Amino acid sequence: EGVARGVTTRYEEPENYECASNRETNVVYDPQKLSWVGGGGSGEPRKQGRLEVVCSSLVRDTDRTLDCFEMAVLDVVGSHAQADVLVLPEYCWRNTPPALVFRVCEEVSKLAPAMAVVAGSLELSVNGVWGNYALVLHGGEMAYVPKTKLLAREQEQCMVPRKAGASWPNVFVLPRFTMGVCVCADLWEAPLLLDMVRRGVDCVAVPAWTACRQGNRMHAKAQWISLARVRSMEFSVCVAVADHLANRPCTDVANATCIMSLENRRVPLPINVLECSFTSAVLDLAQSHHARVRWAANGLAPLPPA
Repeated sequence: EGVARGVTTRYEEPENYECASNRETNVVYDPQKLSWVGGGGSGEPRKQGRLEVVCSSLVRDTDRTLDCFEMAVLDVVGSHAQADVLVLPEYCWRNTPPALVFRVCEEVSKLAPAMAVVAGSLELSVNGVWGNYALVLHGGEMAYVPKTKLLAREQEQCMVPRKAGASWPNVFVLPRFTMGVCVCADLWEAPLLLDMVRRGVDCVAVPAWTACRQGNRMHAKAQWISLARVRSMEFSVCVAVADHLANRPCTDVANATCIMSLENRRVPLPINVLECSFTSAVLDLAQSHHARVRWAANGLAPLPPA
Protein backbone atom coordinates (compact mmCIF):
# COMPACT_ATOMS: atom_id res chain seq x y z
CA GLU A 1 0.00 0.00 0.00
CA GLY A 2 1.19 3.51 -0.70
CA VAL A 3 1.06 5.99 2.14
CA ALA A 4 -0.91 8.48 0.04
CA ARG A 5 -4.63 7.82 0.06
CA GLY A 6 -5.74 6.04 -3.09
CA VAL A 7 -2.18 5.23 -4.20
CA THR A 8 -1.82 1.49 -3.86
CA THR A 9 0.39 -1.43 -4.71
CA ARG A 10 -1.14 -4.78 -3.89
CA TYR A 11 0.91 -6.98 -1.60
CA GLU A 12 0.91 -10.68 -2.37
CA GLU A 13 -0.23 -12.33 0.82
CA PRO A 14 2.15 -15.05 2.05
CA GLU A 15 0.59 -18.20 3.42
CA ASN A 16 1.56 -17.32 7.00
CA TYR A 17 0.08 -13.80 6.71
CA GLU A 18 3.32 -12.21 7.84
CA CYS A 19 4.39 -8.91 6.29
CA ALA A 20 8.17 -8.61 6.03
CA SER A 21 8.13 -4.99 7.19
CA ASN A 22 6.57 -6.06 10.47
CA ARG A 23 9.87 -7.68 11.46
CA GLU A 24 11.61 -4.37 10.83
CA THR A 25 9.22 -2.40 13.03
CA ASN A 26 9.92 -2.05 16.74
CA VAL A 27 7.56 -0.02 18.89
CA VAL A 28 8.83 1.51 22.13
CA TYR A 29 6.00 1.20 24.63
CA ASP A 30 5.78 2.38 28.24
CA PRO A 31 2.27 1.71 29.64
CA GLN A 32 3.07 3.79 32.71
CA LYS A 33 2.98 6.88 30.49
CA LEU A 34 -0.61 6.30 29.39
CA SER A 35 -2.98 8.98 30.63
CA TRP A 36 -5.57 6.25 31.26
CA VAL A 37 -4.53 3.82 33.95
CA GLY A 38 -3.33 0.40 32.79
CA GLY A 39 -2.49 -2.68 34.74
CA GLY A 40 -5.51 -3.33 36.87
CA GLY A 41 -8.14 -1.88 39.10
CA SER A 42 -9.05 -2.21 42.74
CA GLY A 43 -10.99 -5.42 42.27
CA GLU A 44 -14.31 -3.58 42.51
CA PRO A 45 -16.48 -3.55 39.35
CA ARG A 46 -18.57 -0.50 38.51
CA LYS A 47 -22.05 -0.55 40.07
CA GLN A 48 -24.03 1.85 37.89
CA GLY A 49 -24.41 3.29 34.42
CA ARG A 50 -24.70 1.76 30.97
CA LEU A 51 -22.05 0.07 28.88
CA GLU A 52 -22.54 -0.20 25.13
CA VAL A 53 -20.38 -2.84 23.47
CA VAL A 54 -20.01 -3.36 19.72
CA CYS A 55 -18.28 -6.31 18.00
CA SER A 56 -17.59 -6.31 14.25
CA SER A 57 -16.27 -9.01 11.91
CA LEU A 58 -14.51 -6.49 9.66
CA VAL A 59 -11.35 -7.95 8.10
CA ARG A 60 -9.28 -6.34 5.39
CA ASP A 61 -9.71 -7.73 1.89
CA THR A 62 -6.21 -7.66 0.39
CA ASP A 63 -7.67 -7.56 -3.12
CA ARG A 64 -8.85 -4.04 -2.31
CA THR A 65 -7.00 -0.93 -1.16
CA LEU A 66 -6.38 -0.18 2.48
CA ASP A 67 -8.61 2.87 2.04
CA CYS A 68 -11.60 0.57 1.61
CA PHE A 69 -10.95 -1.12 4.95
CA GLU A 70 -10.23 2.22 6.62
CA MET A 71 -13.55 3.63 5.41
CA ALA A 72 -15.40 0.54 6.62
CA VAL A 73 -13.80 0.81 10.09
CA LEU A 74 -14.48 4.54 10.33
CA ASP A 75 -18.07 3.94 9.24
CA VAL A 76 -18.61 1.47 12.10
CA VAL A 77 -16.97 3.86 14.57
CA GLY A 78 -18.94 6.85 13.33
CA SER A 79 -22.23 4.94 13.29
CA HIS A 80 -21.75 3.92 16.92
CA ALA A 81 -20.03 6.99 18.29
CA GLN A 82 -21.98 6.63 21.54
CA ALA A 83 -20.59 3.14 22.17
CA ASP A 84 -18.10 2.56 24.96
CA VAL A 85 -16.28 -0.42 23.44
CA LEU A 86 -15.61 -1.56 19.86
CA VAL A 87 -13.84 -4.87 19.18
CA LEU A 88 -12.38 -5.94 15.81
CA PRO A 89 -11.06 -9.44 14.97
CA GLU A 90 -7.58 -10.78 15.57
CA TYR A 91 -5.35 -10.40 12.48
CA CYS A 92 -7.99 -8.18 10.86
CA TRP A 93 -5.23 -6.09 9.23
CA ARG A 94 -3.89 -9.11 7.35
CA ASN A 95 -0.51 -8.13 5.83
CA THR A 96 -0.86 -4.35 6.17
CA PRO A 97 2.47 -2.75 7.19
CA PRO A 98 2.46 -1.39 10.75
CA ALA A 99 3.03 2.23 9.71
CA LEU A 100 -0.20 2.18 7.72
CA VAL A 101 -2.09 0.40 10.51
CA PHE A 102 -1.02 3.11 12.94
CA ARG A 103 -2.19 5.79 10.51
CA VAL A 104 -5.68 4.29 10.41
CA CYS A 105 -5.67 3.92 14.19
CA GLU A 106 -4.91 7.63 14.50
CA GLU A 107 -7.98 8.41 12.38
CA VAL A 108 -10.11 6.13 14.56
CA SER A 109 -8.87 7.85 17.72
CA LYS A 110 -9.63 11.29 16.29
CA LEU A 111 -13.16 10.24 15.38
CA ALA A 112 -14.00 8.64 18.74
CA PRO A 113 -11.40 9.55 21.38
CA ALA A 114 -13.63 8.48 24.30
CA MET A 115 -14.34 5.03 22.86
CA ALA A 116 -12.18 2.06 23.87
CA VAL A 117 -11.32 0.40 20.55
CA VAL A 118 -9.66 -3.00 20.44
CA ALA A 119 -8.43 -2.64 16.87
CA GLY A 120 -7.75 -6.30 16.20
CA SER A 121 -4.19 -7.54 16.45
CA LEU A 122 -0.93 -7.19 14.58
CA GLU A 123 2.33 -9.12 14.34
CA LEU A 124 5.20 -6.84 15.28
CA SER A 125 7.94 -6.18 17.83
CA VAL A 126 7.18 -4.09 20.90
CA ASN A 127 10.14 -3.18 23.09
CA GLY A 128 12.13 -5.71 21.07
CA VAL A 129 9.69 -8.55 21.75
CA TRP A 130 8.20 -10.19 18.65
CA GLY A 131 4.60 -11.26 19.11
CA ASN A 132 0.93 -11.02 18.21
CA TYR A 133 -0.38 -7.84 19.88
CA ALA A 134 -3.92 -6.60 20.36
CA LEU A 135 -4.05 -2.86 19.67
CA VAL A 136 -6.06 -0.96 22.30
CA LEU A 137 -6.99 2.66 21.54
CA HIS A 138 -8.37 5.26 23.92
CA GLY A 139 -7.99 9.02 24.27
CA GLY A 140 -5.58 9.29 21.33
CA GLU A 141 -3.17 6.75 22.82
CA MET A 142 -2.42 3.10 22.07
CA ALA A 143 -1.70 0.14 24.34
CA TYR A 144 -0.38 -3.26 23.26
CA VAL A 145 -1.57 -6.56 24.72
CA PRO A 146 0.47 -9.59 23.59
CA LYS A 147 -1.24 -12.93 23.18
CA THR A 148 -0.69 -15.38 26.06
CA LYS A 149 -1.64 -18.72 24.50
CA LEU A 150 0.34 -18.97 21.27
CA LEU A 151 -0.71 -21.53 18.68
CA ALA A 152 1.67 -23.76 16.74
CA ARG A 153 2.05 -21.41 13.75
CA GLU A 154 2.79 -18.49 16.06
CA GLN A 155 5.34 -20.53 18.00
CA GLU A 156 7.03 -21.48 14.71
CA GLN A 157 7.50 -17.75 14.06
CA CYS A 158 9.33 -17.46 17.40
CA MET A 159 6.69 -15.23 18.94
CA VAL A 160 6.97 -14.53 22.65
CA PRO A 161 3.81 -15.03 24.77
CA ARG A 162 2.58 -12.52 27.30
CA LYS A 163 3.91 -13.12 30.80
CA ALA A 164 2.50 -11.87 34.07
CA GLY A 165 3.75 -8.49 35.20
CA ALA A 166 3.10 -4.79 34.96
CA SER A 167 5.17 -4.48 31.77
CA TRP A 168 2.29 -6.03 29.80
CA PRO A 169 -0.97 -4.83 31.35
CA ASN A 170 -4.10 -6.52 30.00
CA VAL A 171 -6.64 -4.72 32.22
CA PHE A 172 -7.39 -1.04 31.68
CA VAL A 173 -9.21 1.25 34.09
CA LEU A 174 -11.08 3.75 31.93
CA PRO A 175 -13.15 6.73 33.14
CA ARG A 176 -16.51 4.89 33.18
CA PHE A 177 -15.61 1.20 33.24
CA THR A 178 -12.77 -1.32 33.44
CA MET A 179 -11.92 -3.49 30.46
CA GLY A 180 -9.83 -6.63 30.12
CA VAL A 181 -8.34 -7.78 26.81
CA CYS A 182 -7.42 -11.32 25.87
CA VAL A 183 -6.51 -12.47 22.37
CA CYS A 184 -8.39 -15.39 20.78
CA ALA A 185 -7.15 -18.64 22.38
CA ASP A 186 -6.46 -16.75 25.62
CA LEU A 187 -10.18 -17.17 26.31
CA TRP A 188 -9.43 -20.86 26.90
CA GLU A 189 -7.15 -19.93 29.82
CA ALA A 190 -9.43 -19.81 32.87
CA PRO A 191 -6.72 -18.47 35.25
CA LEU A 192 -6.23 -15.49 32.94
CA LEU A 193 -9.94 -14.60 33.17
CA LEU A 194 -9.95 -15.17 36.92
CA ASP A 195 -7.09 -12.70 37.32
CA MET A 196 -8.99 -10.13 35.25
CA VAL A 197 -12.24 -10.35 37.20
CA ARG A 198 -10.36 -10.13 40.49
CA ARG A 199 -9.09 -6.78 39.21
CA GLY A 200 -12.65 -5.58 38.65
CA VAL A 201 -13.26 -5.80 34.91
CA ASP A 202 -16.75 -4.98 33.64
CA CYS A 203 -16.13 -6.64 30.28
CA VAL A 204 -13.52 -8.75 28.52
CA ALA A 205 -12.82 -7.90 24.87
CA VAL A 206 -11.69 -10.85 22.74
CA PRO A 207 -10.34 -10.22 19.22
CA ALA A 208 -10.34 -13.68 17.59
CA TRP A 209 -9.53 -15.59 14.43
CA THR A 210 -11.08 -19.01 15.02
CA ALA A 211 -9.41 -20.88 12.17
CA CYS A 212 -10.41 -24.54 11.90
CA ARG A 213 -10.31 -27.40 9.41
CA GLN A 214 -12.54 -27.13 6.38
CA GLY A 215 -15.98 -28.50 7.11
CA ASN A 216 -15.72 -27.80 10.85
CA ARG A 217 -17.22 -24.29 10.82
CA MET A 218 -20.41 -25.22 12.67
CA HIS A 219 -18.60 -27.38 15.22
CA ALA A 220 -16.12 -24.58 15.94
CA LYS A 221 -18.95 -22.05 16.14
CA ALA A 222 -20.80 -24.13 18.73
CA GLN A 223 -17.60 -24.54 20.76
CA TRP A 224 -16.67 -20.86 20.73
CA ILE A 225 -20.14 -19.48 21.47
CA SER A 226 -20.50 -22.02 24.26
CA LEU A 227 -17.06 -21.05 25.60
CA ALA A 228 -17.94 -17.35 25.63
CA ARG A 229 -21.23 -18.08 27.37
CA VAL A 230 -19.60 -20.34 29.98
CA ARG A 231 -16.78 -17.86 30.68
CA SER A 232 -19.37 -15.12 31.15
CA MET A 233 -21.35 -17.22 33.62
CA GLU A 234 -18.29 -18.71 35.31
CA PHE A 235 -16.68 -15.35 36.03
CA SER A 236 -19.78 -13.10 36.15
CA VAL A 237 -18.50 -10.79 33.44
CA CYS A 238 -19.43 -9.65 29.93
CA VAL A 239 -17.42 -11.44 27.22
CA ALA A 240 -17.34 -9.73 23.80
CA VAL A 241 -15.87 -11.75 20.91
CA ALA A 242 -15.12 -10.31 17.46
CA ASP A 243 -14.33 -13.05 14.93
CA HIS A 244 -13.78 -13.37 11.19
CA LEU A 245 -16.82 -13.97 8.98
CA ALA A 246 -15.39 -15.42 5.75
CA ASN A 247 -13.62 -18.76 5.43
CA ARG A 248 -10.11 -18.84 3.98
CA PRO A 249 -9.13 -20.94 0.94
CA CYS A 250 -7.63 -23.71 3.09
CA THR A 251 -9.37 -23.20 6.43
CA ASP A 252 -12.79 -22.34 7.82
CA VAL A 253 -13.59 -19.98 10.67
CA ALA A 254 -16.21 -20.30 13.38
CA ASN A 255 -17.62 -16.77 12.89
CA ALA A 256 -18.16 -16.68 16.66
CA THR A 257 -18.83 -12.94 16.93
CA CYS A 258 -21.02 -12.61 20.04
CA ILE A 259 -21.57 -10.72 23.28
CA MET A 260 -22.39 -12.75 26.40
CA SER A 261 -23.28 -11.35 29.81
CA LEU A 262 -24.98 -12.52 32.98
CA GLU A 263 -28.13 -10.51 32.31
CA ASN A 264 -28.30 -11.56 28.65
CA ARG A 265 -27.39 -15.24 28.33
CA ARG A 266 -29.73 -16.25 25.53
CA VAL A 267 -28.14 -17.70 22.41
CA PRO A 268 -30.10 -17.68 19.12
CA LEU A 269 -30.74 -21.24 18.01
CA PRO A 270 -30.14 -23.24 15.94
CA ILE A 271 -26.41 -22.51 15.84
CA ASN A 272 -26.11 -23.63 12.21
CA VAL A 273 -27.99 -20.54 10.98
CA LEU A 274 -26.23 -18.08 13.30
CA GLU A 275 -24.03 -16.08 10.92
CA CYS A 276 -22.95 -12.73 12.31
CA SER A 277 -20.89 -9.88 10.88
CA PHE A 278 -21.87 -7.43 13.60
CA THR A 279 -23.46 -7.43 17.03
CA SER A 280 -24.00 -4.92 19.82
CA ALA A 281 -25.40 -4.87 23.32
CA VAL A 282 -26.20 -2.24 25.93
CA LEU A 283 -25.39 -3.53 29.40
CA ASP A 284 -26.80 -2.15 32.63
CA LEU A 285 -23.86 -2.16 35.03
CA ALA A 286 -26.23 -2.08 38.02
CA GLN A 287 -27.87 -5.28 36.78
CA SER A 288 -24.47 -6.77 36.05
CA HIS A 289 -23.30 -5.97 39.57
CA HIS A 290 -26.51 -7.35 41.09
CA ALA A 291 -26.10 -10.57 39.09
CA ARG A 292 -22.46 -10.87 40.17
CA VAL A 293 -23.37 -10.40 43.86
CA ARG A 294 -26.21 -12.94 43.58
CA TRP A 295 -23.89 -15.38 41.77
CA ALA A 296 -21.25 -14.91 44.49
CA ALA A 297 -23.81 -15.35 47.28
CA ASN A 298 -24.65 -18.74 45.78
CA GLY A 299 -20.95 -19.64 45.77
CA LEU A 300 -20.64 -19.52 41.97
CA ALA A 301 -18.78 -16.26 41.26
CA PRO A 302 -15.05 -15.83 42.03
CA LEU A 303 -15.64 -12.47 43.73
CA PRO A 304 -17.12 -12.01 47.23
CA PRO A 305 -20.34 -9.95 47.50
CA ALA A 306 -19.59 -6.23 47.85
